[in-house]
Amino acid sequence: MLAASISASAFAGTTAFDFSGTQYADNFTETSNADRLTVNSGALQFNNASSLSGIAVYNPVFPSADNTEDFSLSFDAKFTTLPTSFGGDSVGFLTNVNDTTGYLAVFRINKNGSTSQADLRIFEGATTSGTTVGAQVGTTQQLTSAGTSPTLSAGFASDTFYTFNLSVDATAGTSIAFTATILDATTKSVIGTFNSIVDSSPSFGGTGNKVGLRLGTQGNINNFTVVDNFTLNTASIPEPSAAALLGGLGVLGLAAGSCRRRA
Repeated sequence: MLAASISASAFAGTTAFDFSGTQYADNFTETSNADRLTVNSGALQFNNASSLSGIAVYNPVFPSADNTEDFSLSFDAKFTTLPTSFGGDSVGFLTNVNDTTGYLAVFRINKNGSTSQADLRIFEGATTSGTTVGAQVGTTQQLTSAGTSPTLSAGFASDTFYTFNLSVDATAGTSIAFTATILDATTKSVIGTFNSIVDSSPSFGGTGNKVGLRLGTQGNINNFTVVDNFTLNTASIPEPSAAALLGGLGVLGLAAGSCRRRA
């Protein structure tokens, strides 16, 4: 079981949470729709709440205060139902949060018949309260499967876990770049990748930078967004072909030996 507080020095490599026991309660603070965020069977889930999102911020400061540290975040996520178009369910990460604002990376997936899609958007100035997502950085990036197409012939499935990986490359006062990958949570094979999104005029926080999780359902009735195996990594950012290695670290680090039971 994780200690109630993890020092910044723990970020020399990988820190992982499978949300068993009191890991979530000890290490995260809910900042938006707390009454809709619950831990059930060792996974964090969010019930529908209009168009709002559930946000939980990781308590320790991460990354370094001067925003020069590259890092990556990942978790396994599933939706009990999938929308037929963009604008429905979503999962994401808050990064480089100073006090109450930071960057927000939002993943959306949908399935319409035999066609599945996913996209990635980055916002600057997102609030941890969930009241605003801020201004979009760059353009929306579509998931590219097998290096060619933004649609997946195999398709996403409801109530199935996928690994969402976000890599952040920050240069203080110069730029911040976001790259992302979606993997099969069981085999850790890469389903698809997103082109990088770069903010050349970054708004970095000062001291107290943090990261967090964002779960949304867009008010879909009786729908749940579920997240498990949250991992923070300060090792070298992996290439997309190697990102599967990160996804397999969910049972290592400080959460080693924990037995995951999914919702």
